[in-house]
Amino acid sequence: MKTCCFDKSSYSATSAVIATLLATLAISRPGMAELVSVDFENSNAQSVTYSGVEPLAASFYGAFGGANVWNSALLGHLSPQTNPSFPALKYSTGLTSPMGISFTGAVDSYASQDNSAPNVLFKEFIYLNSGTLDWQLTGVPTDNITAMYFYNFGDGSQSYREFDMKIDRDGDGTLETTATVDDVNGVGVFAIQPDPNGIIRGQMVVTNGQASWSGFQISVPEPASLGAIGIAAMVMLRRRKA
Repeated sequence: MKTCCFDKSSYSATSAVIATLLATLAISRPGMAELVSVDFENSNAQSVTYSGVEPLAASFYGAFGGANVWNSALLGHLSPQTNPSFPALKYSTGLTSPMGISFTGAVDSYASQDNSAPNVLFKEFIYLNSGTLDWQLTGVPTDNITAMYFYNFGDGSQSYREFDMKIDRDGDGTLETTATVDDVNGVGVFAIQPDPNGIIRGQMVVTNGQASWSGFQISVPEPASLGAIGIAAMVMLRRRKA
């Protein structure tokens, strides 16, 4: 796998510009995006799927603030599964999308036992003590850029759960972008371009001893709305890598 040096300050500045443009479009054309939301759960008897709008993502980008049906991605409770996959994820409307998520390697999950998580989305999570976990989204439309939001544990007393998420942000097969998934706020990432086969690749990376990935959302805007922004974003990203 190729490596490259990534300037987090440049990434933040670029994302801020794109965020402003996208937010403006979201206000002027509410509901313009297709939204897919996934809540990682486990076989614990208390398992509950989140529903409705999650405010962290909604404040990040208006297109995340629509009525929302969540997908339940069920995993074993402290019982690792090898290469699990979840195809045919549903849109926020309840209709089936062409998108799916799959993992490479063993995936374990856990649930908070002390109810410190702020809601059921954060209560159950993919659990990693060390190393990395590779994932990929398939069936993503290739003619526009996307935005994603990644959730952690949601509790300020759990800062050791912060982890990094590496992403192939321009569809060239290289995980060139690293975003830190904050223990409370998670993280949003704009201007993700799938590869020509409609795949977005990523990697969960432990940085602080434990990592808890509770779920994610992906917003796929209409091509006509974001074509110009997508081109500009890709140009900026390639300049950062040069």
